Amino acid sequence: GENEEHEYVVGNTTYTYDVLEDGTISIKDCNTSDTILEIPGEISGKKVTSIGGEAFDGCSSLIEIKIPSSVTSIGDSAFRDCSSLTEIKIPSSVTSIGDSAFRDCSSLTEIEIPSSVTSICNDAFWGCSSLIGIEVDNNNKTYASENGVLFNKEKTDLISCPGGKSGSYKIPTSVTCIWGSAFDGCSSLTEIKIPSSVTSIGGGAFEYCSSLTEIEIPLSVTRIGDWTFYGCSSLIEIKIPSSVTSIGGSAFSDCSSLREIKIPSSVTSIGDWTFEGCSSLIEIKIPSSVTSIGNVAFSGSSSLIEIEIPSSVTSIGEYAFGYYYDFEKHEYIKQDDFTIYGYSGTEAERYAEDNGFKFVKLSDLHSDDEITIRFASDSLPEKVELVTELIDTKSNKYLNISENISKYLSKLSEEEYADIKYCAYEIHVTDENNNIIQPKDKVTVSIPIPEGFAGKDSRVYRMEDDGTLTDMNAKVQGDYLVFDTNYFSLYVVVNHNISENILYGDANNDGIVNSADAVLIKKHLAGYKDLGINEEASDVNLDGAVTSADAVLVLKKLAGYDVVLGK
Repeated sequence: GENEEHEYVVGNTTYTYDVLEDGTISIKDCNTSDTILEIPGEISGKKVTSIGGEAFDGCSSLIEIKIPSSVTSIGDSAFRDCSSLTEIKIPSSVTSIGDSAFRDCSSLTEIEIPSSVTSICNDAFWGCSSLIGIEVDNNNKTYASENGVLFNKEKTDLISCPGGKSGSYKIPTSVTCIWGSAFDGCSSLTEIKIPSSVTSIGGGAFEYCSSLTEIEIPLSVTRIGDWTFYGCSSLIEIKIPSSVTSIGGSAFSDCSSLREIKIPSSVTSIGDWTFEGCSSLIEIKIPSSVTSIGNVAFSGSSSLIEIEIPSSVTSIGEYAFGYYYDFEKHEYIKQDDFTIYGYSGTEAERYAEDNGFKFVKLSDLHSDDEITIRFASDSLPEKVELVTELIDTKSNKYLNISENISKYLSKLSEEEYADIKYCAYEIHVTDENNNIIQPKDKVTVSIPIPEGFAGKDSRVYRMEDDGTLTDMNAKVQGDYLVFDTNYFSLYVVVNHNISENILYGDANNDGIVNSADAVLIKKHLAGYKDLGINEEASDVNLDGAVTSADAVLVLKKLAGYDVVLGK
């Protein structure tokens, strides 16, 4: 009867099997020392129709297996960890391949899916690190393959990329969904291009893609699932689009090379373990849209020594910041000298006090011109006032500003200069006795983008006492131009696109782009001071900041890749 266990011995192989209700046989277990094995089509006059779950699990001596044509079902983990298996032919009567059926068959190089298969479960080929192609019969009505990658028939779902695929891979534009674990373990892929057609990325989709250095997620994606980039140890930078509202648990856990990540203002929650083990992460800005940060979210980010937590955050989980896990002691250890910046009476202050971290109180000051400064408690006294003045265009001071701007932008033609728009603000802070004071440390200034100005074409300059202009490298954040300064003075907002005059990649201003520029960018990112770097020319991907991605693009350009710097 069903599940009645029997044994069948042939040569060096012992099969354990069940006789099913329909009188056919399911292979339950196999014990063999053979390297080539032909599974019998019949045992005691009964057809073998099923390879049961874990039937050949761990048969590490097997190099080749022949499955009889009578088999219609291959169960979960049926051939898992057959690490020497190089060849297997799935017969044309098989309709289903179970979960993890060929998991960790690390020597398998190619597999053919017959037309009869209508069901392939998740992780069927996980850990097949030598697999370079999954080929589907053209007559299969459920599945299809292209360049060795497994899709559904319509190629709207990318199901599985073989683990041995290397180099760069471009996902077809027909794809709207990337299945969970689709690229899991593809350790030789260095680049994956995701088209804007993709709207869904499943959990663990790019897990352990350990050679992946960069990836761009399109605006069409709204959620990053659990474990999506877990173990992507070479990933240096990733851009999360503004369409993403949730970064689900461990999405970037153990991305040990990740130095910087920008979380868009659309994100409202950061899940458990999201950035755990990102040991190279040196800076992260949590937007004011975020309300909750999960357990262990940034634990093990040992290069992160300070963080600013907005007042919008009302929930912070255990060991979220400032801890690392000691595997010998099996406990979380607190980082030394970790500092939390936040507002008084918020969850940030509560977390700092409960965990014994230094807490630096932030304060905001606003002016009638909608200019805001944010400063730490040790940078300015408590009782101060922000005073700003929009410079009258008919004043002598404005005429003086105009002369200095014309000198600074003298390389422009008359026609180009005629298109320039600018406005100037006097910005300073006074104490309770109306004395002008300067900050002891940097403060963050936000100036509203003037009406008629394009944010991407606007720059903020500080006018020095000698009339020269210092570019403040302002970033566009919503409707504001935001920059850091340690000196209050006259600031000019200039609107003009002069990108055609910039030699992008020329970080050292010597008129050419070469390896010295890439080295200078890397030194800048490593924290070297007073390098004289041209940050505007160094921002070759125009994302508003100099990051490792810019250095990578310069090196690719020098290596002959078809990339355009400054676009």
